[in-house]
Amino acid sequence: MFNSIHSWSATAESKMNDLAISMKDRWIPWIDRSIEGGILLFIFLFPVKEFIISNDAISLIKWMALYLPFGLWILKMVLRKDSSLVRTPIDRPILLYTIVVVASVFYSIDRIETLAGIRGSYLKAIVLYLVVLNNFQTKEKVKRLAVTFAVSFVVTIGVGFYNYEIGQYNIAGGIIAFENRNHNTMGKILGGSFPFLLLAFSAVKRPIWKGIAILLILLGLFAIFMTLSRATWAGAVFAFLIWGMHQNWKKVMTAAMILFLFILFSFGPDSVAQRFALLETQINTISNRTPIWEVAFQEFKERPLLGYGYGLNIFEKVYEDGRTGQPEEAMKVTHEHNLFFALLIQNGIIGMVLYFWIFIRTLILIYKMILSTAVGSDREILVVIFSGMIGEYFIHALADRNNVGNLALPLWAMLALAMAVWNRIGQGAPNHSPAHRVESRLVEVK
Repeated sequence: MFNSIHSWSATAESKMNDLAISMKDRWIPWIDRSIEGGILLFIFLFPVKEFIISNDAISLIKWMALYLPFGLWILKMVLRKDSSLVRTPIDRPILLYTIVVVASVFYSIDRIETLAGIRGSYLKAIVLYLVVLNNFQTKEKVKRLAVTFAVSFVVTIGVGFYNYEIGQYNIAGGIIAFENRNHNTMGKILGGSFPFLLLAFSAVKRPIWKGIAILLILLGLFAIFMTLSRATWAGAVFAFLIWGMHQNWKKVMTAAMILFLFILFSFGPDSVAQRFALLETQINTISNRTPIWEVAFQEFKERPLLGYGYGLNIFEKVYEDGRTGQPEEAMKVTHEHNLFFALLIQNGIIGMVLYFWIFIRTLILIYKMILSTAVGSDREILVVIFSGMIGEYFIHALADRNNVGNLALPLWAMLALAMAVWNRIGQGAPNHSPAHRVESRLVEVK
């Protein structure tokens, strides 16, 4: 009797285990596809504020496209009974930086603004980073995500040229009408995704298609110039040149760039000439930003270690308190116009050091991987990320604050993609952590 009950129990347990395994086999591939589809949709829509349907509807779609994959990823870990995360060399600085950002709520000069910034900006960036890092491990997924950024860029400038005179900074607007104060926002949106457009050149083999790819890249540079965002233009050109240094056609690319600039500034339409003239006369020039930086530096010295609290509009309050006798034009520009001053004002020296720890450590790892990785899609994507991080988030960042809201998403996607490639490259040797394996391989290459 007892043996019979025990046998029945063992059979039932075996069937339950088989059912659980069957459910895993059936559901996990669907979950993986849903996670990828949601993130790709979110990346495609990241520049969109309003398009055909209302702003609230677009916001809801983007919210679902980001947070549903996050929930599905957690569900996948539960089904697999595996809660381990992909470990990377920038885990520690990201964790410490996150602690500093969240802790700034307690000493912020505007807690509501800080909470809004964390919820509406930083949380999105961290969720995007974690989901991409842990779910886009294959070469094909990494490539699809990078291509989605490029497609988003092309669609944005296509609609922007079509609606040129509208002058809005969302995808339904134009490239930006003259004297529109949102031109920098449009520039920062394009600047973050432009580097991924460079993948078009390596994706094709035939000379005619490579020529078309070059024309598409030059069209992208032209669109960025037409936004009148000089800092974005400088960052994009810098990214283009760094990327070109890693290609085998340096002379051709250099000649194409010189020809493009000559045509643009010498024989372009009147609107181009007008925009070029405005570069010297518009109010938001370096000379007009210098007083703002002076105020930022003086106020930073009052709270140097931890700053005034994370948030998009924190500097506005600091600026109004510290400004005395500033030019009338400068009074209208109430944000830092410099990423590094923004970091110092928001989270002080500690926040800036942690940010640079993340940024520079990633650049060093990418550069080493570029040297050690054979020609292929991985290497091309690493070169694009390396070029984009320097061009957009260093050169452009010297004259603009491009780490807020959706503008920071391309950077966090670049970090995640780079670390995903790093983790996959380090999967060769057994009995060692990914960090040890990659560092060992890089030493061997040297």
